[in-house]
Amino acid sequence: MKFYHLILLFIYGLVLIFPNIISNLLVDANPLTAPFNDIHTLIRRKSNEKPPSAPSSGANPVQINNWWNGLPSDNQKQIINQFPEYIGSTDGIPTVARDTANRAITEKDLRANYNEFKNNRNLKSYVAVLKKQLIGIHDLQTRLGGKWDVKQNNQIEPRVVTGNIDPKDPTQHLPGEPASDQPYLLGFNMEGTGHFILSIGLPETADNIVTTVPGVGRGVNDVLYQDLSNNDATASKISEILKNSGNINNALIIWDDYDAPVDLPAAFGSSRDNAREAAPALELFQQGLVAIHKGTPPHITVVGHSFGTDVVTETTINGHKLVSDDAILIGSPGVPVDHASQIANNMIPSNTGQNRTPRTRVWASRTGSDPITCLFNDFLRSFALGTDTVSNAFGASIFTSDPQGDHGGYWQGIGLKNMAYIELGNYNSVELTN
Repeated sequence: MKFYHLILLFIYGLVLIFPNIISNLLVDANPLTAPFNDIHTLIRRKSNEKPPSAPSSGANPVQINNWWNGLPSDNQKQIINQFPEYIGSTDGIPTVARDTANRAITEKDLRANYNEFKNNRNLKSYVAVLKKQLIGIHDLQTRLGGKWDVKQNNQIEPRVVTGNIDPKDPTQHLPGEPASDQPYLLGFNMEGTGHFILSIGLPETADNIVTTVPGVGRGVNDVLYQDLSNNDATASKISEILKNSGNINNALIIWDDYDAPVDLPAAFGSSRDNAREAAPALELFQQGLVAIHKGTPPHITVVGHSFGTDVVTETTINGHKLVSDDAILIGSPGVPVDHASQIANNMIPSNTGQNRTPRTRVWASRTGSDPITCLFNDFLRSFALGTDTVSNAFGASIFTSDPQGDHGGYWQGIGLKNMAYIELGNYNSVELTN
C-alpha cells in the first residue's frame, strides 16, 4: 500500500473513532415540469427582501423570467440597485442583470473583509480565515475584470489567475495573461464557506453549456483559482476542437453554490448531508438555464468532481430532476445509487431534438494516480461514500483520463480532451476505457 494510502487510512480512523471531536475542530422546448416550492428559498438562503410584485426567489424560473421581461428597462435598473441579493441569486433572471448585481455585492464584501482584516490583526486564527476569503474574492475580481483603473483611465481587462501570491499584497494572487472570453458572475455570497457561480460565455446564446460542481475544500478561499484554471482549461480545449467549426457559442460554468466539506475528514462526517442540501439549488439553477435561453435548445453537460459527484447524484434522486443531456463523474469517492441508470433516468434532456439513444448518459473516469482509488480496496471500502462509479457493475461509460494524473489531474491531457468531446456531443471521438 502506498504511503499516501496509509495517511488516508489514519484520517479515516480518526473520523470513525472521534467524529464529534473532528466535527468541532472543523467549525472555525421547455422541460421545466417539476413542481416548485419555497424550500428552494430556504436552501439557497436568499435575502428575505424582494422587489414588489416579484415572485419568490424559489419560484419557477420561467415565471421569474416572464416577470423580469415584463418590466420597463428603467424599473429593471432600479431593482438591480435596490435588491442586488435577490437579482444576483434568483434563477430565471437574465445573466447580465445577475452579473451586475453580484459584482456590486463582491465589491461590498471585499471592503467589509478588508476592514475586518485590518482591525483584527491580533486575532491570528480569525485573520487567517479572512485572508483566505480575501484571496478568493480578489481572484474572482481578477478573472472578471471590468473595474475602472483610475491610473490608466480605462477598464481593467479580465485575466487568468496564477497560483502565486502577490509579494506586494498577501491577500491576492498575481494576475496572469489576458483572458479573451467574457466572464459573468451569476452568484456570490460569503455565507458558510463562501458561494459563487461564474460563467465563461453567455448562457442565453450558448450552443453548449457545461456546469461543473467542485468538491472538497472549495468555496471563496485561497484555492478558488484552481477552479478558475480548470474552467479556463475546458474553454481553451473546446475552442481548440471547434477552431474550424464556424460560429459556435459555449458557456462554461463553475457552480460552487453550496457549502462544500472543508476537508477530507469532513466529507466522511456530518458534511455528507451537504450534498443532499445542495440538490434543490443545483436543480433550480439548471432549470433556470433553460428558462433564460434563447433559440435552439443547447446541449447541456453537468460535471461533478470529487464530492461534487455526490451533489450531482443527489440532484437525480429523492424526487429531484437534473436538466442535463450528459453527466460526468470524475474522481468520485462513491455515489449513493447502485447503478448509473438511476441517475440517467432522472435527467431531463435539454436538447430533445438530438437523434440519440439513450437520451441521457452518465460518464465516469479516474486518473491513474488519484488516491481516492484506495477507498475501493477491500480493506477501506467501508469508508467510501457509495458505489464506485468506474466499476463495471455501476454501468457508466468509462472514459480515459491521464494515467499520471492525481485527484486534480482531470483537466489535462487525454482526460480533458475526452470531457470536451462529451461536452460538445462528439461522442464518437471519446476514448473509452475497456
